[in-house]
Amino acid sequence: MQDKVKNMVVLIPKIKEDGSIALWKPIRKTDHLIRQYENGYTDNMFCFTNKKPVWSILHKGYFLKFEYRPALPSVKNFLLVSSSNQEEIIMQLGKQDDNLFNMVIKWPLSIFQGFGIALTSFDY
Repeated sequence: MQDKVKNMVVLIPKIKEDGSIALWKPIRKTDHLIRQYENGYTDNMFCFTNKKPVWSILHKGYFLKFEYRPALPSVKNFLLVSSSNQEEIIMQLGKQDDNLFNMVIKWPLSIFQGFGIALTSFDY
């Protein structure tokens, strides 16, 4: 059943101390941002992953504890956490009602980035 749990990796450019954004410019067609991540070259990017739900006997399904607002069960719900700190929630998407979802984001994500990430959850 664990294979039904989606795995999400989000990579965004890091913001430098001077406020500028780190650039990523591929030189060859074979250069991929995900390959840099897989090889551990993450100095110029923020790396986030979805927090893995745990199986709950009580709920008879996978369960995520939402901090900000309670959510109804849905395969589209997710908590995005920093790869380096699984307890720091960067983004939360949770079902509130039929066709109504709530998104909570915080720095370093912009509302535009958060919305784009949320849309990927609806590709089911």
